[in-house]
Amino acid sequence: MKWRVSDMDKSAAERIAQRFVGLPVEQRRQILNKMHETGQSFKLLPIAVTRHDVSRIPLSYAQQRMLFLWQMEPGNAAYNVPMAVRLNGPLDRQALSAALDRLVPRHETLRTRFVSEDGAFYQEILQQATVALEFASVAPADLENQVRAELQKPFDLLSGTLLRVRLFQLAETEHVLTVCMHHIVSDGWSGEVLIREFVQLYQAQVSGQPAQLPALAIQYADYAIWQRAWLEAGEGERQLNYWKQQLGTEHPLLSLPLDHPRPLQPSQRGATVRVDVPEQLSAQLKSLARNSGQTLFMLTLAALSVVLSRFSGQADIRIGAPNAGRTRSELEGLIGFFINTQVLRVQVDEQQSFAQLLDQVKQVVTGAQSHQELPFEHLVDALAPERNLGHNPLFQFKINQHVLAADDSGQRVSGLTVDEFPIGSSDARFDLAFDFTDTPGGIRGYFTYATDLFEPSTIERMAEALRAVLQALVADTDL
Repeated sequence: MKWRVSDMDKSAAERIAQRFVGLPVEQRRQILNKMHETGQSFKLLPIAVTRHDVSRIPLSYAQQRMLFLWQMEPGNAAYNVPMAVRLNGPLDRQALSAALDRLVPRHETLRTRFVSEDGAFYQEILQQATVALEFASVAPADLENQVRAELQKPFDLLSGTLLRVRLFQLAETEHVLTVCMHHIVSDGWSGEVLIREFVQLYQAQVSGQPAQLPALAIQYADYAIWQRAWLEAGEGERQLNYWKQQLGTEHPLLSLPLDHPRPLQPSQRGATVRVDVPEQLSAQLKSLARNSGQTLFMLTLAALSVVLSRFSGQADIRIGAPNAGRTRSELEGLIGFFINTQVLRVQVDEQQSFAQLLDQVKQVVTGAQSHQELPFEHLVDALAPERNLGHNPLFQFKINQHVLAADDSGQRVSGLTVDEFPIGSSDARFDLAFDFTDTPGGIRGYFTYATDLFEPSTIERMAEALRAVLQALVADTDL
């Protein structure tokens, strides 16, 4: 191999990437091995436009898993991605509908359906598709129930569109707009992309000016083809070997003290308990993170590991953590299902100092980031933990740090005031989860727990324990 990726111009790199995807798997393996031997990173090659070169567009691995889950429970709305905003002021419904008409052609995922041929599923991108802006008048007393009902309608993944938009009118200048997509074509990041572009397109329609949206270099189908081509060529095996070594052969169930027997089939009903960290303690934690080469996520993960260890009596703690999966700039503006889940293993030793625990956690997190492309479903299949409908495989506790979004409350859009409309969903996909956001006024966090398993008092005790561990962490005391 005489060429080096770092020396190529963009067009040459795109041609190499496009050729790589079209090669037989054994030739792809040889190229990838040669690149590793010469110290070159495949990640420097762009994702090429290849969807026009294949007769059948494969599903991404995440989509494949999602379709399997949907087939098991087609009437379940747990994987809807719901959004809602309140609009106050004079609304141009025709401009809103026109904005939607321009958004759908821009993102192929919004006009994708899934078809089965010869026992396998493929993506079919419709050249033209219409998503109607539905409209309904509603009394204020009925609004919340109607919004919730709209956002909880299940999708049929094999027919019909996977995007629904409805405008509820309470008065001439008071509306609520709901947008709902299925997770198989979307994720949380995608929702932000959709709303941002929807607003820009609406403003353009009202003003009569063209919307200044950046061109999309690729579409989600290109990513799905590229993902399979790369992982099949040996990268999947390389990353799987890391995770096998990291997680071992035993996959213990997190044995937290339950207030109720674990049901054979979870209802996914949940509730939340707030865990806010005041500004002073939050500042101390961030200072500690900076001075020790850590991140706030690492500190929080370490503290939660201690809490879970103490409540469960276990030293080997497995925590699930979602990863945005958008490691390349060309993926940032797409609507699609990119998010992946990783399993972070922390071994808590009560004889350790916090400094030793934090060093371990840092290694765990940085190692996971370097091996983040392996699909979670591949990891589950390879490790083959005992399957039980009563709990998730490999981990039962999830941590998620959210990026603080710009405060759009009261944003003005072509004469409209746009405010968030809280949906208030507390579905529990796991036994227990902790979500948090770093804000100027402190850390805002909350536990979401399965009400099938826990009483609020148990989770409140865990919240108090977490605050105490965080306080001890900045005081540099022992575990």
